[in-house]
Amino acid sequence: METRSDSDFVRDLAYLALGTRFKRLGDLLQAGVAEAFAVRGVGLLPSQVPIMVALRRRPGLGISELVDQLGISQPAVSRAAGTLRRQGILVLAADPNDRRSRSAMLTRKGEQALAALEAAMFGRIAAAAEELCADLGSPLLAQLEQVENRLKTERFAARLERQR
Repeated sequence: METRSDSDFVRDLAYLALGTRFKRLGDLLQAGVAEAFAVRGVGLLPSQVPIMVALRRRPGLGISELVDQLGISQPAVSRAAGTLRRQGILVLAADPNDRRSRSAMLTRKGEQALAALEAAMFGRIAAAAEELCADLGSPLLAQLEQVENRLKTERFAARLERQR
């Protein structure tokens, strides 16, 4: 039985584990941002920031609209919104036309936290990510956009069904 420390079973599975590798990369990037947040005493998780930015750009978005805008699962958005509400970062209000629907808005505390985070961290995060992706041979963000667009045009399940 091989016990080499340099084996990476997920990597070795190549395209079979593509989603797992993307997830792993996302987890590694978010863990790095979370560590930087913790060192600076930021009481937020990296996964909460896109929700805050979306609400600053479009106040009053509902949970389902956040799901659509961010491409994140409904349970993940609901959990994050609930945590942000408990932290006083956002408020959730029932839609007067549909009590099942809730809209979200940043509070003054949320606006201030986001402004401080933007000033202190957004540039650093973007620069570190750009440095990480430099000199890869082709622009990674353009490639990711192409893959995302292809999946919007034809879901992966449909592509899977075409294979023999």
